[in-house]
Amino acid sequence: MRAVLDANVLVSALISRVGAPARLLELWLEGEFELVVCDALLDEVQRTLDQPKISGRVASEDALRFIQLLQEVGEVVADPEGPPPVHSDDPGDDYLLALAARERTPLVFTAHSIPRAMAATSPYVADFGAAAAAVARRLRHARWLLAYQSRSGGPRDPWLEPDVGEAIRDLAKAGERRVVLAPIGFVVDHVEVLYDLDTEARAVAAQHGVAYHRAAAVNDHPEFVEMLAELVREAA
Repeated sequence: MRAVLDANVLVSALISRVGAPARLLELWLEGEFELVVCDALLDEVQRTLDQPKISGRVASEDALRFIQLLQEVGEVVADPEGPPPVHSDDPGDDYLLALAARERTPLVFTAHSIPRAMAATSPYVADFGAAAAAVARRLRHARWLLAYQSRSGGPRDPWLEPDVGEAIRDLAKAGERRVVLAPIGFVVDHVEVLYDLDTEARAVAAQHGVAYHRAAAVNDHPEFVEMLAELVREAA
């Protein structure tokens, strides 16, 4: 389980070894959950520790070690962008709500569906899963799944599933209200991405009250182009 804690909760846990904040800190250090932090949260913790009423109760060495602990043991992620799905009574805490929402939003990787008979004779499914797992690991995003799109062929022929539309429906039934799609099986935003995802899948999400976001394909990103050029040079 991953969790986001308010800066005041974290500082309270440092000041007092009893009470709910201290118990939360103990559970984190015991490995009961992963604490998600970002630069904005670390900065707020530092500002709170620097306040006169706090700095008089916490030695500077202890404050420094606490910040280092959060950085080294916590899951450090990028600061959230954009507004949160809901707002706090304290506008200064809105970024924490945005961070918490982002960390729990399901990430759905998609690839083109193919007949099951074809998939059985190739590493297609394994490669798809390995690529998705590598990206999720790089993002430190624990909530992800695989789905397939752009099915064609005879309706009675078995193709790889779940279909992306069905995956979105299942997420909605489970209570999810946001989803991010990443068409990792495609290198450009061509019609099967622009229509099958941005039109059809988006419509399914809207019908079920799910906010839909899609990551762009790599397209002509300079780093992707350089990687292709490097592969050609290595093979020459």
